[in-house]
Amino acid sequence: MSEIQNDFCFQVGVLDMSVRMDAEFFRPSFAHIETIVSQKSRHRILADYVLSMNGGATPRLSDCSAYDLTNGAVPFIRVQNLTKYGELNLDSYKEISRSIHEGALARSQVHGGDLLIKITGVGRMAVSSVAPDGFEGNINQHVVVVKTESKEKAEYLCDYLNLDVIETIAKRHSTGGVRPALDYTSLRNIPIVEGIDFTRLRNSKKAIKVAEARCLELEASLQAFLEELLVVKNKKTNGDLYYVQSFYEMIGNSWTPNKFKRHGLKQKETDSFSLTDICSLTKGQSITSKNVVKGDFEVIGGGKTSPYSSETYNTESGAITISASGAYAGYVWFHDKPIFASDCIVVRSKDETSFLTRYVSEVLKVYQQQLYSLQRGAGQPHVYISDISNLQIPYMSLDRQKEIIETVDQKRKVIKNIRDKAYLQYEEACKEINQYLLS
Repeated sequence: MSEIQNDFCFQVGVLDMSVRMDAEFFRPSFAHIETIVSQKSRHRILADYVLSMNGGATPRLSDCSAYDLTNGAVPFIRVQNLTKYGELNLDSYKEISRSIHEGALARSQVHGGDLLIKITGVGRMAVSSVAPDGFEGNINQHVVVVKTESKEKAEYLCDYLNLDVIETIAKRHSTGGVRPALDYTSLRNIPIVEGIDFTRLRNSKKAIKVAEARCLELEASLQAFLEELLVVKNKKTNGDLYYVQSFYEMIGNSWTPNKFKRHGLKQKETDSFSLTDICSLTKGQSITSKNVVKGDFEVIGGGKTSPYSSETYNTESGAITISASGAYAGYVWFHDKPIFASDCIVVRSKDETSFLTRYVSEVLKVYQQQLYSLQRGAGQPHVYISDISNLQIPYMSLDRQKEIIETVDQKRKVIKNIRDKAYLQYEEACKEINQYLLS
């Protein structure tokens, strides 16, 4: 191949296609990056640092022993628990029984200092994190656990694999369309450049921790402010385990205890209105990545982020979406741009002179945890329109609604600035190292 080619129109010799035949693998810019890094690595590859590499598995739901936690449980780490900042996100995770952890999944056990690498799924490939000291857990089939000679070596490899340049190499070697995967051989052969000084990058990660702690404090303060202002007061219950709910209130609804527990969503007060009375509630339009043409409009499905984009939209700006299925069913999201609403419920005020849609979104965000508790179904949890239609929205004057929105925006701007400043330092540190690798 010639050195300078169009990245979208290029020629490849037949003899060069003995292993791969997909055009993306031979894209000149990708091949050029790998060539430069390979030369810098002096033929050192990831396999040179690996003592062992094992993948996990997801126990079947029918295997009751795997999810019987009465005799002990361990964290079950999935792709969403890995972060490109090198630390496990343990805010939310599944659990499996200790018996299967020590039995069928014994070889994929994770302990403090182990390196975890993502090998399957959309988005960034080879996202890596190091398990914290004292940690014990297991992984599913989309992650591998790598044992190295020391935690220091694992941390070096983790910071290295999370660089954009190295992620490009990993993505180049992944296969599969809908769900890309990186096979063990390709992962083991990623070139490793030694001697990189990660001091600045690691200092920026410490700054992120400090910033996140401060942001959490400010967010908790904002949440308390909104709860005091917007929550329709609920009748006292008899604690978390025993409480009273009238049969009349349960008619036409699921009889799931969590639905009425503590901050029950069927609350009544003179100065409040049911969500269905003041807002239109509609289902999104089904769509898949196979039949969507990439464009400028985000497709909003069942998660916290947009999985892909579309050239068309079906929902004007200024709408609220509530995720309808998946682990984050019930997630509230306000959109200030047109979107393609898919696996979600679209909420919009019927009369903006009485209830601003943006104001309604702030009320719904206050109820976020309660909305999650409405999830029904084991394999694929769902939240339905009927589950949220009776949620009470407190009435306030239009001026008061605007005042609340302005206050919230100011507080969130402060939080965003703190967070952005910390993450910008990290990105600048990464950029410096990426430039070194390609120099």
